[in-house]
Amino acid sequence: MLHDVCVPNFSFIQPTETPVELSNVANIKKSHSNKNLVDRPKDFMKVVHCDIGYGDTKAVGNGARYCMIFVDRVTRYNWIYPLKSLTHTSLKAVLSAWSVDAGQFPKRLYTDFDCKLLEGHTAAFLCNNKVIVRGSPSGRQNQNG
Repeated sequence: MLHDVCVPNFSFIQPTETPVELSNVANIKKSHSNKNLVDRPKDFMKVVHCDIGYGDTKAVGNGARYCMIFVDRVTRYNWIYPLKSLTHTSLKAVLSAWSVDAGQFPKRLYTDFDCKLLEGHTAAFLCNNKVIVRGSPSGRQNQNG
């Protein structure tokens, strides 16, 4: 009976094939280009990484097309907020809501080379709240930590 139930739902491998296990996939060797580990600060909200995500369609319910993602480097805790637009008003609203949820603004905020966060009213807002914003150089966005 077990065989009859399993056959339509699973494929059996040949005895010559090695079964794939989680440890085979999880232990894939990474390239040796990044040999230095990123230091983890000791304090919560000392260093936070931030990025703006884009979607193909608007979200059902609130109509957001973008999201803003924050990750604390110490705890790896993350926050995700919907964004309907990329205006400075929307970005400042999300940053304010996030600081309330997190309990404070971070000391340093790392982001890719995103002018929406590095320039203009949003950058001034972060500067007024004593947040140091660091952006990756152009062409090096994958190395922002």
